[in-house]
Amino acid sequence: MAVRIYSLAKDLGLDSKELVDLCTRLGILNKGSALASVDDEEIARVNDHLRRSGEIFEDHIKQSPTHVRWSRKGVSILPESLTNSKEIVELDLSFNKVGLSENSVERISKLVSLTSLNLAENSIGVLPESFGKLVNLEVLDLSGNRISTLPKSLGRLKRLKTLRIARNTFSNLPDFLSELEQLACLDVSGNQLLSVPIWISKLQSLSLLSISQNKLETLPNEVTELAHLVELRINENMLTKLPDSIGRCRSLKILLANNNSVGHIPKDIAGCGDLEKLELKYNKIQNVPDEIGLLPKLQTLHLSNNNISSLPDSIGSLTSLENMDLSGNRLVWLPVSTQRLLPPTGMLTEISLHDNPELRIPAEILERKSTEINPSATQAASVLKFYFRRQSGPSRKLREAKILLVGQGGVGKSSIAKHLLDPNFILNRKESQTNGIAILEWCVAETPRTFEPKTISEKSIVRYFTKRHRREQAERLKVARKAWDEEMERLRKLPPVRVNVWDFGGQEIMHSTHQFFLTQRSLYLLVLDARSGEHEGNLHEWLKTIQGFGGSSPVLLVINKCEPPHNLQLDVTRLKLDYSPNLVGIYYVSCESKQGIGQLRAAVEQQVLHLPHVNDELPETYFDVKSEMELLAESEDFITQDRYKVVCQKNQIHDDDSQRILLQFLHDLGSVLHYDDPRQHYLVYDTNVLNPE
Repeated sequence: MAVRIYSLAKDLGLDSKELVDLCTRLGILNKGSALASVDDEEIARVNDHLRRSGEIFEDHIKQSPTHVRWSRKGVSILPESLTNSKEIVELDLSFNKVGLSENSVERISKLVSLTSLNLAENSIGVLPESFGKLVNLEVLDLSGNRISTLPKSLGRLKRLKTLRIARNTFSNLPDFLSELEQLACLDVSGNQLLSVPIWISKLQSLSLLSISQNKLETLPNEVTELAHLVELRINENMLTKLPDSIGRCRSLKILLANNNSVGHIPKDIAGCGDLEKLELKYNKIQNVPDEIGLLPKLQTLHLSNNNISSLPDSIGSLTSLENMDLSGNRLVWLPVSTQRLLPPTGMLTEISLHDNPELRIPAEILERKSTEINPSATQAASVLKFYFRRQSGPSRKLREAKILLVGQGGVGKSSIAKHLLDPNFILNRKESQTNGIAILEWCVAETPRTFEPKTISEKSIVRYFTKRHRREQAERLKVARKAWDEEMERLRKLPPVRVNVWDFGGQEIMHSTHQFFLTQRSLYLLVLDARSGEHEGNLHEWLKTIQGFGGSSPVLLVINKCEPPHNLQLDVTRLKLDYSPNLVGIYYVSCESKQGIGQLRAAVEQQVLHLPHVNDELPETYFDVKSEMELLAESEDFITQDRYKVVCQKNQIHDDDSQRILLQFLHDLGSVLHYDDPRQHYLVYDTNVLNPE
């Protein structure tokens, strides 16, 4: 028995004597022996060692008799002596298990001096009526419990200023809450509310109302009668509209209505002259009213993932705006007035226009961070200056790409490059290895295909549909075929993609020079020799290096020299898992027998045509600079940064940020080699390589 007591005491972090004393105080005395045969799962592990609450809790109260902060302590039982602690004004028992004991909740109600009570994230299901005795309470947090109703006595808490009952199971709000005239903050988010009661207008002291994550389909106009409302949160409901009288909320500074089905922004929004933050992300808004420009204090405007196709000219009046998110819409153009949002007339520093394909702004421009831009500029200035520069003059699609063939020496990179350029190429075994870098030029044209409906065929229409349905399906098929033909005609008109194929001598590209040659916006062909293992080919080292310097560039892994009996076996599943999304395909080829060459060429062509930047629309002046740089490369190997700027200014590209953007484009395409990483202070930034060969 002594061994058993010793083992239990050790588990509880006590010595045997302490355990016996504790059990004695709890009345656990069996048959006069040393706790004889304790059990009942060791008296529920000695009441879960009182959840460490008893003595420790009392010691804490002695140390801080007025402010008891006992969060995340595993407390489930509060000692009776708690009721004698009349001095406690703040009690924080959040993230415990207080609700497991009804007595504990009841004991709290006797702390009549309490002004702040936090019972968030416990297991409370019911509050006792005696909570109405806490008449001095100003803050009550019951979030994250299992409460579905409140005791009517809470209506007597006339001093209550903050009530948080978020993440419970309320389906409606009790009427007596309207009696809490001093209530300034009401958080009922994360419940099952179907409506907001009209008595909400009686809470005239409310400054924050959070009703997010409920099941609201409408918001009553009574909400707009809250004259002192500063922040309204109604995210993640089923709202189809905002109150037409929203402008009556004259004090409103923050309005969050994301993830609903709101179809329009009320014109009355102009009445919210103090509004600083407006978020309506993931809704169904199609138009932004002119009245949006009558919000002079607006600093944040987030309207991403809607159906907005245009912005009003009045958008330029939002000169206090600092951050604007319009990504995931259908914007076709930006009003010229948008430029007024930039300094010195405005304060805009960040703008998001991703996933608006009709704006034709390259992803590289949109994704630039302020740290990558001239310190005197901002991300928003970079995006808008690029857009309006292109709009102010002629432009055309880039239609240019770069392929890099990398791998160890002697694996057949040059032979693969020549097979890509010439389907009739015949391998010459006596050909010497590439020294340095060979740059070859190749053109890849779009290949229009015949109509191939994916979902339904004309035969199935006749076989499976009634006459009326046949007509409907045939009409849909006709529309689909017309759209297909139009798309194929568009592809026929596109010029071929000029591809710069960089063939590296495996012995030349060392780790110290990777940063100069491995670029983003490129297609990589990593070539291995089937006669060597993946370790001999440094497969993983190459893939990690490409990931490090090539960004999101796709990689095709090419296993060359696959003539029998050579067959390099790779763990394809593991490779794709480790190097996704870069690694997009693995091809086994033989430059000698031409095995797999056709499939590889087709895959390369498809990857080239689908590189995101290939169809970027760039100002004609960018191409003028590019042509002049290529002309200089015929006689010079290097150009200084100052001379590059002269070339830019000659072609009407004057601001530093536009010059930086263009230089990065030229670098990624291989027209110029320029490495500009502010973290690498040892690099010389003012020299650009024109002729890497």
